[in-house]
Amino acid sequence: MKYIYYAHPLKHYNTPAEQAALEAIGRKFDLPIINPNGAIDQNQSGAAAMRQCLDLVRKASILVFTELENGWIGRGVHDEIAEAKKHRIPVYLLRDTGEFYRTFDIKVHGISWIRYASLFNIGRKRSIREVLGL
Repeated sequence: MKYIYYAHPLKHYNTPAEQAALEAIGRKFDLPIINPNGAIDQNQSGAAAMRQCLDLVRKASILVFTELENGWIGRGVHDEIAEAKKHRIPVYLLRDTGEFYRTFDIKVHGISWIRYASLFNIGRKRSIREVLGL
């Protein structure tokens, strides 16, 4: 089954921000959306929940993620993005403006689980040499 996995901070669960993101994703893509908020058992350990999330990511056709304030992402979202990239699954950043971006860079800081990594170079055009790592 083809679907979009929506990676987002726990802090956004059951909020208007989560609902707005789901609506924006639904308008852009014609695929079902898997939201871990409801798709996995939230009453299990964090490690067990993350294993379930990563299993869903590996089976997804696309991963869309949202960030915390000022371009920060937490450890869970970071790991979901890394898993998608490892399996060559297209990854999109959905900003709170409603815009989607395929190009961005991530810098890991490891300050905390919540402020784990920051995004930069969002939407920057890249040369073919950069894309190929030459």
